Amino acid sequence: MRKRLFFHEPTFFPSAFFFHGLLNSDVWVVLDHIPFTPRTVLNQCRIRTHGGVQILRVAVKPPCSKPICRMMINNFHPWKKTFLDVLRKEYKDAPYYMDYISEVEYIINGPCTVLEMFNVQIILWVSALFGVEPNTVFSRDFYRKYPKSLAVKALCRKLDGINYVPKVETPELKAVIAENLFVLDVLFRTGAEEARRMLYEKK
Repeated sequence: MRKRLFFHEPTFFPSAFFFHGLLNSDVWVVLDHIPFTPRTVLNQCRIRTHGGVQILRVAVKPPCSKPICRMMINNFHPWKKTFLDVLRKEYKDAPYYMDYISEVEYIINGPCTVLEMFNVQIILWVSALFGVEPNTVFSRDFYRKYPKSLAVKALCRKLDGINYVPKVETPELKAVIAENLFVLDVLFRTGAEEARRMLYEKK
């Protein structure tokens, strides 16, 4: 059987839809060769607050025209304190907040300075909560060897895979995905076991 390849950028605390695709694929092709775009899911996420949806961002160092794999985090900016203060204020009463917040704080306050490595670390941590250890391939390694027009085909051929597009079938999952909130919203409210049940396609 051919492998299902999930093509996606390394985003900052991705949404439930991202993990729906990741959990149901065989290989995550990390699209890190493409130019970074600021104020997108690459360095920001949407969270639920009492006043509505709020955007939280990772501060990055200019210039912002570099590939994703070369973007650096600006740790002199107080974005970490802002991020954790807002989480504490808005989710402290969520049923599973205490189960995960110490690990979230550990990751956020860590020494990582490369945005891609930071985002991948977050994604692998959440994946482990779901009982999954993703196989990863970084697109930058292929775009050095192949023209852009041939890189995706080369990836699929080398990995004996197909471009996997996740299905969104259950009303419950559709509702969560429609909100487009960061995955911590689901974890804080339902816990990892229930979130995995919601996101994983039964074979």
